[in-house]
Parts: sequence; structure tokens; C-alpha cells
Amino acid sequence: MIRKWLHSRELPVAVLVVVLCIVISALSPSFLTATNIQNILVTNSVLGMMAIGMMIIILTGGIDISVAAMLAFSSVVVGNYLLMPGADPFTVFLVGAGVGTLLGLINALLIVYGKIPPIIATLGTLSVFRGTILHYTNGEWVVGFPEWYGNLATAKILGIPLPFAVFLLIAACCSLLLNFTKLGRQIYAFGGNPDTAERIGINTKRLQLAVYVLMGFITGIAAVFYGSIQGSVQPNAAIGFELSIIAAVVIGGTNVMGG
Repeated sequence: MIRKWLHSRELPVAVLVVVLCIVISALSPSFLTATNIQNILVTNSVLGMMAIGMMIIILTGGIDISVAAMLAFSSVVVGNYLLMPGADPFTVFLVGAGVGTLLGLINALLIVYGKIPPIIATLGTLSVFRGTILHYTNGEWVVGFPEWYGNLATAKILGIPLPFAVFLLIAACCSLLLNFTKLGRQIYAFGGNPDTAERIGINTKRLQLAVYVLMGFITGIAAVFYGSIQGSVQPNAAIGFELSIIAAVVIGGTNVMGG
């Protein structure tokens, strides 16, 4: 096990992270404090959640360029719902997940039944989602959230910040999906060779629908925490965030060619 890890391609990244932590800690003693580590975990939880969804898409040989726009769209809808009387945490998560899932389904339908290449389809929906946000908000920020919503970013479960705990839960669920389910093996098979996967009986259309809808669902959950962490939502929120998400997946060792 140790020998296998020493020869893995993730080892140089792990060494680099450790070296950077040592250097930064020497320059700034406050870097490795509990408060700063908690802030790092919380602020990167949204990125982590969405990187997991993107990883699954990339495993199929696809890509989703619209994820940041989906995050902004879902955050705006959640933010406006929060301004209504009677908004409660359960319904807020339901709204976020529902909006994100719908946006993911739109991408999936364009790719699977419209037969549009993923990068082109999601590049198009990126513009549509962004334009819809600007029209819906008239360029104004969504602010004035209730106090309990802001506290979501700092709430803890067993001493773990809630956003990071949800990230760990999503990571665990997706790990089980990929390693111990029929769908997970089909994802790898389809990404390795789509034609062969179809010939051996894998329902490739249903498979692609599933991964893009899952990306939307995870984005919707992440959007709830995004607004809580930021304290407000801008119409142009998360511009360029998709590049960080894709970079996280690639640096994490995922095969960008799929499989």
C-alpha cells in the first residue's frame, strides 16, 4: 500500500502542498491557527463539492463549462426565496437542489438528445444562464438575508464546519457510487470507450443524463452555502469559477480524456 502510494502521481502534489504550508507558516505564524484552517475549509467547501460533480462528468469524457453560471443562478433564486416570509432551512435546500437539478437537466437534454458536444452545449447555456440572471435581477445584488442563513457557514456538526461536513458527505457518497455500484463501473466504462460501452448493453443516454443531472443537484446544494458564505449574491457571482473547479479535478489526478 505504501509502495503504491510512493509511486502514485498524487505524491508530488502532496509534497508541494506540505512544502507550501511550511513556507507560508514560517512567513505568517497565523496561517496554521485553528481559526484560519476553519476559514480555509469553509471557503473551499463549495469548490470541493462542485469539483466532485465535475470529476464524474470528466470521467465520462464530458465537460460542463456552465457550472459557475449554474451556481450563480441557483444562488440568486435561493437568495430571493430567502427574502420571502416563512423561508426555512429545509425548503431553502430543497429550492437550491431543485433549481440546480433543473439546470443540469437542461444541459443533459441538449447533450444527449440534441446531440450537441458537451463543451459547446454548456458554453451556450453558460451565456443563457448568465443573461437570465442579469435580466431577473436588473443587475442588482441580492442582500438582506435572515440571520440564521448567515449562520449556516459557521455552524458545526461534531466540531466540523457544516459546509465542510456536507462536502465530506458528498465525497463519501460519490466514492461509494463510483467504486461499489453498477452505475459507477458504467461511468468508467463509458469514459474509456463509449462505443464499446454501448455495444455491451450500457444505456449510454441514461448514463449521461444521470451525471449531468447529478452535477446540477450538487451545484444547487453548493449554491445554498455559497450565498451563506458570501453574505450576498451578485448577478455576476462566481465568474471564472469553472476554471478553478476544472483545475481542482485535473490536479487531483482525474484522467481528462475520460475513463
